[in-house]
Amino acid sequence: DSSSSEGWMSSKLQYREDSPFVGWLKTQTTSPRFDARCVHAIDDSNRSERQVQADGQIKSGDRGFHGSKGLHQVIGFMNEQYLAELKNQLDKAEQALNDADRRSEQMSNAISLLQDEHELARIIADMPWNKIDVDGLQEQETRIRKQIERIESNPELSQLQAELKQLSQQATAENKNQYQAENDLNNAQLAVQAEQSWLDTHGNTDFDDSTLSSMVSNLLADAYDNCFGASVRTQDRPKLIAGLYDHDNETPFHTRALRNISRIARTRIQEINARANQLRADTERIMDDYLKNHSTDDNTVMASVEDYQYFLDELDELNMLVTRAATDEEYANSVKKLYMSFQQLNRALRTDEENIKEQLNRINSMLKGQQFGPRGGRLSLDVTFSPTDRQFETSLSRILSKLEDWTRNATNNPTETRKTFNNCETFINKLNNELEKIHDTNSIKEYGARNLDPRVRSSFYAIVHHTNAPDERISSTGGKSGGALQELTSFVYGAALIYLLGGDLTAHPTYTTLFLDEALIKADGRYTKRALAVLPRLGFQVIVSAPESKTAEILNVSNRAYVAYKDPTTGNSYLQELDSATNQTSS
Repeated sequence: DSSSSEGWMSSKLQYREDSPFVGWLKTQTTSPRFDARCVHAIDDSNRSERQVQADGQIKSGDRGFHGSKGLHQVIGFMNEQYLAELKNQLDKAEQALNDADRRSEQMSNAISLLQDEHELARIIADMPWNKIDVDGLQEQETRIRKQIERIESNPELSQLQAELKQLSQQATAENKNQYQAENDLNNAQLAVQAEQSWLDTHGNTDFDDSTLSSMVSNLLADAYDNCFGASVRTQDRPKLIAGLYDHDNETPFHTRALRNISRIARTRIQEINARANQLRADTERIMDDYLKNHSTDDNTVMASVEDYQYFLDELDELNMLVTRAATDEEYANSVKKLYMSFQQLNRALRTDEENIKEQLNRINSMLKGQQFGPRGGRLSLDVTFSPTDRQFETSLSRILSKLEDWTRNATNNPTETRKTFNNCETFINKLNNELEKIHDTNSIKEYGARNLDPRVRSSFYAIVHHTNAPDERISSTGGKSGGALQELTSFVYGAALIYLLGGDLTAHPTYTTLFLDEALIKADGRYTKRALAVLPRLGFQVIVSAPESKTAEILNVSNRAYVAYKDPTTGNSYLQELDSATNQTSS
């Protein structure tokens, strides 16, 4: 706006307020880096403010330059009028250049002619007249003129001159096209540099597309292209993204695009999950078939993809046995596996007892709030372990020492490897003897491996803690009355069920209903109440069947009661709920 010299250049700009970039553009145009005060003439003494003249001359500090020079153009001067003025100046400059070239060529021809005339004059001046063949030269001149006339009258020459003129015009047009192309290329490079500068400043460089798989990257690219549709041209995409084509009360484009990408990605994920579930089912079916055919006596591995690594290890071992012609590698692999197994056994022997004690501590923490016995004591369970066989421990320690020496010094020595493998035979025989003591009758294992299972070497007992009396140790049930014995049984039975069903005691048992058939028939009312109260508090639902003589005692601690009747005419039995308030039955 050259009509006024007052104010700052940024105040003379008009912004599109509906553009999403208006905030950034205002910040950039009003920044001290780009803004300048409009003046009629640059004040060289003022170095504190940027100044700009109507012709684009800029003064910034102690430096002056024109706005159209360099990479950063002054906003407001690269318009159509400015470009038209530049083109007019360029055309005048080209015309002046052509005139100068034509005059230069004329001067060059004149200089050449003068040089030739000077040379001819010098030769003639030094040549005697008696040596000049005037007639011969005139005849030569006549021949040359006739030759020139013949050449000039040749139609081919006229055609060549016309072609030369046409080619000259074509060359001029191509030069203009070349200049225009170079100008367009320069403008495009400036635009790319400006856009790259904006991206470097404001772009999100945290996301690395190379971290995605090609399938995911292609899916996202296709989903993004799908947001525009086939009818939208590439050059119109920025306008669509900026919301220029959105109608009133219409969801913005970026929201629609995100929804479309989410829908496509969600559909693909569902397809992949369905395929994964199918592959998982097929894989686990094959695993189950393998276990049925080759591991019928082992339940340590389930037909689940979580145990897939086990099957890979099994396959590696089979390949080791089947495909290897040489046995040195097989021996080394076997010794490594024996070393790992013996280390695992050694760790288990040290930690199994602690695991049992830890589980008892968790059970005792659940029993802590339950009163036991007529004096309301607190019952806890404890255990003692008899030591393992010293010869077994010594044999395990000795073989571990040999395997450790082999690992450090002889893994690549086939002779020492075979020797170490043979040395493991003695301890393996001891393990086989221990395992032979475990009997499986009707799918119920009777543990007899004394040196391998600390439960075989364990002795459990109970301690009743009293506040004002010494602790009472219960290591046997001898001398106990029927009621006291049944109360103790309820506590121990509940603790045992927690131990078996509690899922490592991280929660209540997953199966919580207990059926007690004619239980507590020998206990009096006090024992019955205490025995039945402890099981619900440990997380169990108790269903008790008892004769009529025990009904009154059980009703005191039960939530519901039912009476069983038998119809003598039909032989069928049925239940009726007993109302504890009125001691009446209701159907």
